[in-house]
Amino acid sequence: MATSSEQTSEQIIPGSLAVIFPHAEEAAGLKRKLSERVSTRCVALLEHCGSWKNSPVVIAEVGGGVRRAERATRDLIIMRRPRWIIAAGFAASLRAEIECGHILIPDVVSDQQGNTWPAACLVDSEEVSSRSTFHVGKLVTLPSLPQTEAERLAVIETHQALACDTQTQAIAEVCQRENVRFLSVRIIDRDPVDDLVTDLEPIDRRSTRAGKLGAAARALFQRPGSIQDIWQRKKKTKELSDRLAECLTGVIEQLQQRDEDKKRITES
Repeated sequence: MATSSEQTSEQIIPGSLAVIFPHAEEAAGLKRKLSERVSTRCVALLEHCGSWKNSPVVIAEVGGGVRRAERATRDLIIMRRPRWIIAAGFAASLRAEIECGHILIPDVVSDQQGNTWPAACLVDSEEVSSRSTFHVGKLVTLPSLPQTEAERLAVIETHQALACDTQTQAIAEVCQRENVRFLSVRIIDRDPVDDLVTDLEPIDRRSTRAGKLGAAARALFQRPGSIQDIWQRKKKTKELSDRLAECLTGVIEQLQQRDEDKKRITES
């Protein structure tokens, strides 16, 4: 007989909404909002199954980088057969007007070579223009984020993008290949006004908890005063994750309503 955890997990396999995050810190806000959450360690991802207002939701923490994102997305589609996949998490702004805490909903995603993949965009131009903290436009996926002002300007000139990250393109590519509907919601955690490089950057670039702890220990050893900066960074990360979660729950409700309306039209 299946345990209650297994029953909950099995109930939401078909037709769920899947949200893919690189790291736990980015997913934390949405995880706190899910009811009946069940967590499972899989080969390529850490999975959290639950629901938001009766909508089945799967959260996948996949680690950083394109390869991890590609493998985890492929495995997630095989295991859960989601009707939508949302690539979520943090991104770095490339434009001065797109500040930390702003939301970016890409309508197209590109890689470093200039190849592009479409992304569903559920907001109209009037809604975006009325909300200065929301942006729609191009997101470029790079092997690493710009570390200098010159690198940032070079990315803008080459790709004409609003922001960049290190994995959305891989998720979009797998979704297109597997015929799964795809969109992305990113919150800006670094804007061009901030210093692009700090001694805390190695912490952010680590993909595992052990790696982050090791990088934090080195930062403290090299500059004991960085403990205050680490605390502020942690507080800021939680605030951004919670703000992103508020946006994502709205998107989930919109997708659920959209699919229900489509089903009623089909059945009538």
